[in-house]
Amino acid sequence: MMTGISVPNIEQVLKICEFLDITIYELLGISNPYNLSDDEYEIIKALRENPESFKYTKQLLNIK
Repeated sequence: MMTGISVPNIEQVLKICEFLDITIYELLGISNPYNLSDDEYEIIKALRENPESFKYTKQLLNIK
């Protein structure tokens, strides 16, 4: 049956996300896809904003 409705494939969805500069999770309205606590979210955010801290944290946690 033809309804006039189409569903984009994953490549189209990713292109839309890239164009809008958002993640697929944001596009789908999923705010916490990894089920992070507020503290975990803040730590990750701080590490991304400070590459030096990221480097030292990896050393502290023995992550290569």
